[in-house]
Amino acid sequence: MEFSFFGFTQCPDICPTTMNELKETYKLIHKVQNINFIMISIDTTDTQKIIDEYVKDFNSNFKGVSGYINETLKLGQDFNISSIKVKNGLFDHSSSIILIDPNEKYYGFFNSPHESKNIAKDLNSII
Repeated sequence: MEFSFFGFTQCPDICPTTMNELKETYKLIHKVQNINFIMISIDTTDTQKIIDEYVKDFNSNFKGVSGYINETLKLGQDFNISSIKVKNGLFDHSSSIILIDPNEKYYGFFNSPHESKNIAKDLNSII
């Protein structure tokens, strides 16, 4: 299974809050569940190195992904994740956390507000 989150490293609020909740979720489930945690950047200025450093600040096991923006935005749309650049390098974007099953298929999502205890509880009920 995999948790995926679309965001950007210069985000002042949604991303650090969500990443902190994912960090806490990891602590609750990593011994029982083999789950990947991935942040996908929606910002072209987030190089692979930048996104890697960002996610590793939350947990050394987390992965960051940066790529071609058109493909990233298309993937986000496929998962009903919205994002739009607003100004000063900032984006309005969804805070949903996507759950991908072991066959790499969309399973569902967690809307905000995110609470690690609830995410872990919900995940344990579906696995």
